[in-house]
Amino acid sequence: MKLVALVGTNASYSYNRKLLWYMKKRFGQLAQIDVLEISDLPLFSEDTLDRPDSVLFLSNKIAEADGLIISTPEYDHSITAALKSVLEWLSWGMSIH
Repeated sequence: MKLVALVGTNASYSYNRKLLWYMKKRFGQLAQIDVLEISDLPLFSEDTLDRPDSVLFLSNKIAEADGLIISTPEYDHSITAALKSVLEWLSWGMSIH
């Protein structure tokens, strides 16, 4: 089984990142888990006609996977702004590209 584990924060230190790396190590014999960061993705903008290469890379990795794990801190009773931006990129223009 192939899984993508998405670190849902751009903070340099995160317990969520530690959790995903633990899962990769602990369950590595049961599944291939690729831990991916969102810190290098640009903020979402509808004015951008094409999705940036970093967004396309992430989108392709998720499409090729059997499943997606998102680990994110609660931020003001919601998800982080960085993760919200990533989710907007991933859902924007799907019928166009």
